[in-house]
Amino acid sequence: MQDTTSVAQAQNADEFEQLFRRSYRRAYNLAYRLTGNATEAEDITQDAYFRAWSRFYQYEHSRSFESWLFRIITNLVIDHHRQERRANIISLNAPIFDETGAVAYQRELTDQRPTPEELIIENLLETPLQAALDSLSPIYRAAIILADIGDESYEEIAQVMGCAIGTVRSRIHRARRLMRRYLEKHQSSSSANGTAGHSLAKAR
Repeated sequence: MQDTTSVAQAQNADEFEQLFRRSYRRAYNLAYRLTGNATEAEDITQDAYFRAWSRFYQYEHSRSFESWLFRIITNLVIDHHRQERRANIISLNAPIFDETGAVAYQRELTDQRPTPEELIIENLLETPLQAALDSLSPIYRAAIILADIGDESYEEIAQVMGCAIGTVRSRIHRARRLMRRYLEKHQSSSSANGTAGHSLAKAR
């Protein structure tokens, strides 16, 4: 019986490892877009994978692992903002124990995050977009990120967010309208500041 259990645990660990490697980049990108902060995104991603492994026995193989994982990430971010406290972060390198106290799973984590140079470039190019995303509430932000950046279908987003497809459509529509309004205001402000700066330079 012990051998059978050990084999099953090893198979689960191998499967989870493959799913981890396949989904990590998208999971981190989602967390980064939702939080707008590289360090917080790393923490959220690590916590999400820890929770996913801890509940892996609940995972239904007939549905997308990414959708299941993205729902965990989205809920972590929403809970963080609602409660105004940091989520409990667990290192992916830390061993996970079973009910007997034995180590059930442990892995060596390779760093798959963007390099500092990539983050700098991304921040320079997309600061207005990220600022517009940050201006949204977590629920609206999650909906539009999953749709426009994650390229998820309405059905998949509904699964991730645990709501009806009609609600997803409504949230995405409102999020786009709010972002458009924010970006138009930002652009007008930047143009006004640029004109003022140009006039000041001429006066000197």
